[in-house]
Amino acid sequence: MANVPSQRVGPLAVLPAVLEALGVDVEEAFADSGIAPAALVPDARFAFSALVGLLERSAILARCPHLGLLVGARTDHGSLGIVGEMMACAPTLGDAFRDYVGVQIGYSRGAVVYLQTVGEDYLVGYGLYAAGCSGRVVQDLVVAMGCNMVRVLTGGRAQPAEVLLGTTRPANLSPYRSILKTDVVFDQEQTGIVIAARDIDLPLPGADPARNRQLRAEIRRRLHEDLGDVAAQVRHLLRPRLMTGEASRDAVAHEMGLIPRTLARHLARAGTSFEAIRDEVRFAVACDLLALTRLPIGRIAEALSYSTNSTFDHAFTRWAGMAPSQWRATHSGGRSRGS
Repeated sequence: MANVPSQRVGPLAVLPAVLEALGVDVEEAFADSGIAPAALVPDARFAFSALVGLLERSAILARCPHLGLLVGARTDHGSLGIVGEMMACAPTLGDAFRDYVGVQIGYSRGAVVYLQTVGEDYLVGYGLYAAGCSGRVVQDLVVAMGCNMVRVLTGGRAQPAEVLLGTTRPANLSPYRSILKTDVVFDQEQTGIVIAARDIDLPLPGADPARNRQLRAEIRRRLHEDLGDVAAQVRHLLRPRLMTGEASRDAVAHEMGLIPRTLARHLARAGTSFEAIRDEVRFAVACDLLALTRLPIGRIAEALSYSTNSTFDHAFTRWAGMAPSQWRATHSGGRSRGS
């Protein structure tokens, strides 16, 4: 699976059980996915596009647009295996998510989990960047799981302050209210859960700093190859940075502990460049926002750090062969691109 963005199954392992509960023929749902239901175990890895496509097709077959919420509602940090163990023994809630962010590239090469400040509060964000992969079902799954993580890690002492979704408002809000149990804002530039500043430093009941350090070291040993893939790291770091206007080569190199010239050499050896990767990620994010939200094109251009709408229009036309407005007209509807 070299050069193909991959994903650890993790929370998706419960998908067959959710489909059975909905009365769906599991074999039919998995048909043509290239994945056998019995192979969908937490530690297995498959192509990122295959897993996202499986989720989207399952939702259509089940006639259940909120399937992602049902899957996410059955999961929490426990589905992350040893990473979930590390999170549970972190000193604070913020430390738990910082630990996860630091190694998450080893679990996914198609999407990034990140932590950012939003005013006085914090956003645990989720952003897809794999080309040709998108959909509201995976975003619903991630926020439902994230809400559970906050509650379970803190023993119920903290609640998500708000959920942001980079998708349009659905016709039926009831599943979002009953499962997420917090305010939900749609048509956002970013997807994630907001944690109040008062909760980010909340001590965890399972805190064990020594065990946390031991697990972190073991995870980094296991993920040595993933953490050493410079091109993959650049994609991972660029996705959230695009939304904050900090996506320059110098800024990314600094975060990686490299000088820009050294970063350029590493990428050249991998057969790519910083500019090429930035264009790839920008295109993926632009397609996400155009297809899944009603955000004005000018706001999307601004979110991707373009100085003018026309600059974004020219860049997108170069990538897609058509203007953003034309692409949106033919690709909107909330389904996975390429499905």
